[in-house]
Amino acid sequence: MRCSAVPVASNLSVHLPDTLDGAHQVISVQSSKIANLTFTVTEQGFEIKKLKHQLEQLLRSRFGKKADRLRLEDLPLLFDQQEINGNGTQEDKEAPSDEFGYSQDKDKGQAPTPKKGHGRRAFPAELPRKVRIIDLPEEQKRCSCCGALKCQIGEERTERLDYEPAKFEIIQEVRPSYACTNKACDSGVSTAPAPYRPIQKSYAEPGLLAHIVVSKYADHQPLHRQEDILARHGLEISRKTMSDWMVGVAGELEPLYQRMSQKVLSQSHCIGVDETGVNVQVKGGPGIKLCRLWACVGDQEAPYTVYHFSQSRESQVVLEQFKDYQGTYFQADACSVYEELYRQRRGRILEVGCWAHARRKFIEAQESDPGRALKMVVAIGRLYQTEREAAGLSPPEREKLRARKSRRRLGAIKRWLIGELGQVLPKSPMSGAIQYCLRNWEALTRYLSDGNLEIDNNRTERALRTIALGRKNWLFCGSDRGGKSAAILNSLITSAKRHGLEIFYYIRDLLQNISSHPMSRLDELLPDRWAQMHPDAPRVSPSA
Repeated sequence: MRCSAVPVASNLSVHLPDTLDGAHQVISVQSSKIANLTFTVTEQGFEIKKLKHQLEQLLRSRFGKKADRLRLEDLPLLFDQQEINGNGTQEDKEAPSDEFGYSQDKDKGQAPTPKKGHGRRAFPAELPRKVRIIDLPEEQKRCSCCGALKCQIGEERTERLDYEPAKFEIIQEVRPSYACTNKACDSGVSTAPAPYRPIQKSYAEPGLLAHIVVSKYADHQPLHRQEDILARHGLEISRKTMSDWMVGVAGELEPLYQRMSQKVLSQSHCIGVDETGVNVQVKGGPGIKLCRLWACVGDQEAPYTVYHFSQSRESQVVLEQFKDYQGTYFQADACSVYEELYRQRRGRILEVGCWAHARRKFIEAQESDPGRALKMVVAIGRLYQTEREAAGLSPPEREKLRARKSRRRLGAIKRWLIGELGQVLPKSPMSGAIQYCLRNWEALTRYLSDGNLEIDNNRTERALRTIALGRKNWLFCGSDRGGKSAAILNSLITSAKRHGLEIFYYIRDLLQNISSHPMSRLDELLPDRWAQMHPDAPRVSPSA
């Protein structure tokens, strides 16, 4: 077979065959190479889009807004521009049905959202008042016309708020000693026993300990900052001493923490579970290791929030923590770490999905596919609209409302997801969002079956927010023991907030009384029971 040389633009020669069979062979080889290169380019295109999406999400998480919200500039992708501007004809405003099968108008009969009031709020009535009288000089109290003394006919009263720094006081304990004056007696000296202290051989009173606990775990003030604050009051208390105190306080309150955990696992019908990472210092090791704090939120049957500390995020940790769970429903994100629990307890534990996680997938896909993403976000928003209407209803009424409105909407959403799955690129963010919903559809729609269930797991994510805020300040736990102490103290503080307790007074009362309180009546110290038994204790607005 003879080949002739053909010059190309690159000044290289390509030898082409002179025979038809040889030409077919070259064409076949080149076609195979082109197909392989086309496949490679396509795969690289998918990979580039995936990396761009990951970069966008990283930049958004680092510099952008954290809220899952629609972008106003993308609204024309959902509706006609005249509809947005309100200039459409009457026919345009007759609420046509969209591809999800229901009206674009708001549901009739929905109560308008009450607007928050404006203006200055009144100061709490229980705060002490000091009267400051600003009077006229004596010469101005006489009439400029006749010189007679003016009479007071009224007053203008204005309240202003001031602040006085916290005060520390030293309590001197005096225990008199007694002895018999009769020299013939040998009864010895009698002295009252020292009172029980939350931390033995420590000079810290319950009030000081409660203040440090609340400052660190509720106000997110690390111990080194508290060390500086105390120094401004002339007190030199090292952060190491305060760290030892925190471990001691956690050990003192651990029986109450164990009781709350037991009630959440044994009495809750549904618990919400989520976890986050915390750094723990390793003495003599690699320096820092990543451990986990798990939030377990009980329902109305066990209204407590309990945190658990673990050294890893493995399935075995989940199995160990929830081996005593007696409830029916388990609400968490669709993470593989829970799969083994569902498998071993199949039929006894039912997974409940989280629509907030599903919506977040579509929010993240806005950059690559804004049209589909925004349509789905609006559809999920209508599910939440029904939940707002159901607020305040009893569980049976809530279940009926969901069956009447949300079930139809969910059916339309599923049909849309199935139809769109074949229209999007297989490895695109939109495909991942759609597959997430379809893969977890049974769990995502389980909230329809019980009016006590929530549409999402946001209550548990809110419980982890306090850990995330604290982590930005104290950065790491000093040891595994410190991690467990953080779990105990955060559990008591978050549960107390849930019931509207003023946490300083609650923690101080626990430290004052838990040592002498009978273990058989330990439930009386739980936040809800304590609130009933102390109706006059300070209150704040309950947290969700």
